[in-house]
Amino acid sequence: MDLLRGEAAVTRRTSPWRFDVGILAVVLGSVCALSAGCTSHSHAPPAPASLLSSSPGPNAASQLAAIAAIARTAQYTGTYSADSSDNPPRASTITAYRTPTSTRLDVSEADGRVVIQVDPTGTYTCNLPTGGTPTCLTLAGPGEPVPANVNPSGQALFTTTLDTLAQGVDLTVSAEAPRPAVNGIPASSCFAVIAAPNGVSPGTYCFSAAGVLTRAQFRSNVLELTALTTAPVQSAFSLPASPSPISSAAASSELASAAASS
Repeated sequence: MDLLRGEAAVTRRTSPWRFDVGILAVVLGSVCALSAGCTSHSHAPPAPASLLSSSPGPNAASQLAAIAAIARTAQYTGTYSADSSDNPPRASTITAYRTPTSTRLDVSEADGRVVIQVDPTGTYTCNLPTGGTPTCLTLAGPGEPVPANVNPSGQALFTTTLDTLAQGVDLTVSAEAPRPAVNGIPASSCFAVIAAPNGVSPGTYCFSAAGVLTRAQFRSNVLELTALTTAPVQSAFSLPASPSPISSAAASSELASAAASS
């Protein structure tokens, strides 16, 4: 996974955290698409109870599955820094609001904010330009997959990735050095995911004992928790504007036009 710039079909530079500047201009006249990479927020079955019980010397994959199962129901508000080592480098600040059923990411950059939200009513994305009017799109209804060409992948780390890791199936994992508690960020266990089913990117994942994602490091990007507070209130999941429906056909047409002009 490339947190700030990558290789998905939707964006010019494919960033799970950043809107494409042109792909959905026809749909809403604003910047509203994110990169592809995950499905809607439907939970897989929980990890087997055997993975959650203590046993002598559990292997790293079982340990990761157990803590991912806890992370699936974790509730917290966290602020993250997201940094890319690409040239030129990119940086964002991400506030994650998480409950067992809803996830919202507020991504702040110099030109405004992007919101990615998955909840029981569907999957949404919003653009809040500095000094402009907020706009939101409904990407999928409850339990429905998001069209591949406009599928935001930033939330995968907090939703579908956890679902897959909690299954503990077809994972090749090694334990990494734990991270100590520092500046209000809890101590965490870290795991290098070397191979996993589709939808889970190879990289290093760190979780606290309460299931809070504290760090995720991939080939050229790092997401790191910098502040942690309590569970969000329900009003944190209020969208900044009434969401408009998205036409997959219209988005595909605009994608082709954007690709032709790039």
